[in-house]
Amino acid sequence: MCLSGEKHIHLCEYDKKHIHLCEYDKKHIHLCEYDKKHIHLCEYDKKHIHLCLSGEKHIHMCLSGEKHIHLCEYDKKHIHLCEYDKKHIHLCEYDKKHIHLCEYDKKHIHLCEYDKKHIHLCEYDKKHIHLCEYDKKHIHLCEYDKKHIHLCEYDKKHIHMCLSGEKHIHMCLSGEKHIHLCEYDKKHIHLCEYDKKHIHLCEYDKKHIHLCEYDKKHIHLCEYDKKHIHMCLSGEKHIHMCLSGEKHIHLCEYDKKHIHLCEYDKKHIHLCEYDKKHIHLCEYDKKHIHLCEYDKKHIHLCEYDKKHIHLCEYDKKHIHLCLSGKKHIHLCESGKKHIHLCESGKKHIHLCESGKKHIHLCESGKKHIHLCEYDKKHIHLCLSDIARYHMIKHVRDIGNELNPLRYSLLKKAAARQDIEGLNTVKYRIANITFDRLYTWITVEINTSEILKTTPALTQKDIDQDSRKWRKRKLSSQKNLLEQISKS
Repeated sequence: MCLSGEKHIHLCEYDKKHIHLCEYDKKHIHLCEYDKKHIHLCEYDKKHIHLCLSGEKHIHMCLSGEKHIHLCEYDKKHIHLCEYDKKHIHLCEYDKKHIHLCEYDKKHIHLCEYDKKHIHLCEYDKKHIHLCEYDKKHIHLCEYDKKHIHLCEYDKKHIHMCLSGEKHIHMCLSGEKHIHLCEYDKKHIHLCEYDKKHIHLCEYDKKHIHLCEYDKKHIHLCEYDKKHIHMCLSGEKHIHMCLSGEKHIHLCEYDKKHIHLCEYDKKHIHLCEYDKKHIHLCEYDKKHIHLCEYDKKHIHLCEYDKKHIHLCEYDKKHIHLCLSGKKHIHLCESGKKHIHLCESGKKHIHLCESGKKHIHLCESGKKHIHLCEYDKKHIHLCLSDIARYHMIKHVRDIGNELNPLRYSLLKKAAARQDIEGLNTVKYRIANITFDRLYTWITVEINTSEILKTTPALTQKDIDQDSRKWRKRKLSSQKNLLEQISKS
């Protein structure tokens, strides 16, 4: 008979003490030495164990604190219940404190000394770490302020929680001081590899960026020339990301404006002040140029009318788009007037001062052909079928003096120029022949059209000479008839 319960007992097989049958599994049990409760032998190490209060599972006495423990489900070591969450914990291999298994990786963790949360050992330095509140990754305590830190995803150095915002920061590379959140966007920053200034990771390409020297906004290094690129003022996006094509752009060397690389020659281009399109610097005068809407070549703004100009295909001088027809025109060397290419022959044509008609360059000497003074050889051509031919006396007129209309115009040409500023008379061109010395122009005279367009003095001269010519012709015919009749 058992002394305590007067139940039937017999001797234990191991220590020959009094035992009786367990109420749960009916195995042989005897009384615990500590609390005199029913215990039986552990299945693993044959030590004394008794029933757990919570769950009624088999537990035995803890070696360190003599508390109720039982075997871990993972490594079968001695564990007992956690004081905080009543989960099964066992002793840490390093400091013999109470630890249990991590919920994430099932490794041994124990309670943090600071916030009593579950922590386990760091894989790198074997210090106490626990799970981060933000990303649930392994963090441990900072050596400087004992705050929660974890390993940086980029350089695996220790980072801890920032005082402002409680986000992750890590240790500065130079001086090991606390690097915290950026003053502008509160994101992670550390030292730049190039100038050791505070930088953080770019949201777009996760590369190192730091503050711009010009406007203190976020910048990082350009992949092409390693210069600083920063955030665009419009939209607060990274300037290295182009608004249209997401290309890399940075600050211009000349005016510090936003530029990026041209798609054609990879040179620096930035936004035009006039139409906000992509422009870069001209190779000739370093002024802003951008791509032409018509042929996608480099163009910039004209100094006179601020219209788009680009390089001429023939002599690489500045040309821009003509107002009429959107054809290419560029600046004349002498006088800086607008010139463009002639449709016939692709020669240079610019605008005449009087009438704004098209004039082009002479083949001999490449001089400008325009409306001339009295003794010049210049000829003015129109692109249409109507041309203005200078009717002042010239060597080529020898042999053509009998033209009565020409004779009439030549007689008082100087007076008409002084009074009316008349230079030309309109003719219809039939043919143009370019010789070595002269340019021969065959015209079709339309008297009615000329008389409609000529000024008063010219009309008067033509009328007077026409009457004289008719009288002279009639008299000559009369004389001829008289001679015939006499004969």
